[in-house]
Amino acid sequence: IVAAMTCNINAQKGAAAVNEFLDALRTEDGSLPKGLKGARNVFMATDNNAPDACLQPAFLEGLEALEKTGLLWEFCCNPTMAPNLAACCSKFPNLTFIIDHLAHNGNDGGEMEKWGPAIDELGKLPNVFAKLGATEEWGVENHGDYMDR
Repeated sequence: IVAAMTCNINAQKGAAAVNEFLDALRTEDGSLPKGLKGARNVFMATDNNAPDACLQPAFLEGLEALEKTGLLWEFCCNPTMAPNLAACCSKFPNLTFIIDHLAHNGNDGGEMEKWGPAIDELGKLPNVFAKLGATEEWGVENHGDYMDR
């Protein structure tokens, strides 16, 4: 039984793309399915996986459209984006953010001195939560240093 799900919505394409995707899911009364809890996009599989992709105007417009629906957003990104995530998340205090894999998919930019301060900043935001997983794929010597941050 599926109790809840997040959909792959390309918020990088802006508000129109988010609204078009969600409108296709709406029921006759205009509501979204009760089991739909949020959206995500795997940045590593998009055209723009730059460290500042989460601050691009079209993406921010997409998040604004998502925020209006009450759904959450999951960030699935490389650690190089981590230093920009707090700036993005702080723009939407009414949107819940989940940081998948502690923003550590791969080890490009995942060195503790770069990644750690970014995670510290995210930890200060009340609308941000993190999921941990795939630590065996991080390519670091001591996983505990990252998990105990």
